[in-house]
Amino acid sequence: MRLLFGLLGLTLLAFLLVFGIFIGAAMLLFAATRRLLSARRPASVANQPGDVIDAEFHVVDKSQASIKVS
Repeated sequence: MRLLFGLLGLTLLAFLLVFGIFIGAAMLLFAATRRLLSARRPASVANQPGDVIDAEFHVVDKSQASIKVS
């Protein structure tokens, strides 16, 4: 009985391993195909006048940024 459960476990492990490899390969193939097909579309214009965001920033010293725990 113990041998039967061991063989059943090994069979299940092998099945899940092969199933996972096929699912992973299918995902990679889908991503590669999608990337190749999307490369054929013309690129959109990145810098248009309405796409500018105006902002300000401040440089913070490390001593000011540290958190003091009491």
